[in-house]
Amino acid sequence: GNVNIQSDKKDVNIFTKAEEGRIFIECISESGNNQVIEIQTNGEGGHIRIKTKGKVDIDAKNIGINAAENIDIKAGGNISMEAKEVISILAVEGNINADGATIQLNGGLSKSVDPGIGNTESYYGNDGVTTY
Repeated sequence: GNVNIQSDKKDVNIFTKAEEGRIFIECISESGNNQVIEIQTNGEGGHIRIKTKGKVDIDAKNIGINAAENIDIKAGGNISMEAKEVISILAVEGNINADGATIQLNGGLSKSVDPGIGNTESYYGNDGVTTY
């Protein structure tokens, strides 16, 4: 059956105060098919924010991003990308602009990328509820 947590008035909060606390939301059946975890807002002007003073890791077989309007990416340091096969950039109706102190093509300056994905396993394994 379903488990629903709902508030008709204000916020729903899930917290951990532990020094090394983690919160897991997971479909734990390894034999499952088409499992989905969906985070969605429906109101006009809604936002979904992921914030940390550390790092955000995304580890998946494929990643798809679709924006009806713009995608803006800004880094205080470098932006690095690596593909085993092809990197393809297409501007259907506009220009592709590149500005920099120097634009180097095939200069041997590109470096391999290691995303450094951290541990995603619960301390208690993927067995669901842990009893004490």
